Amino acid sequence: MDTFVQLFEHVPELRIIVCRPCAVAIPPAHITTHLKECHPKVPPAERKDVAAAAHTLHDLAWEPADVRVPKP
Repeated sequence: MDTFVQLFEHVPELRIIVCRPCAVAIPPAHITTHLKECHPKVPPAERKDVAAAAHTLHDLAWEPADVRVPKP
């Protein structure tokens, strides 16, 4: 969970996960791929741990339509 907190921010009011270094929202199902492609220094076992931590979060959009878009 430490690596998750270092690299990602859960924004429950929008139901998203944001990669802190990249400043982009990452779909929960793509966290491992994002880490592999954009943060290759994160070891494979740690990538799996980060993805597992994301799966434990409540109020997370798994489909694009489930993201809460803020009003202007």
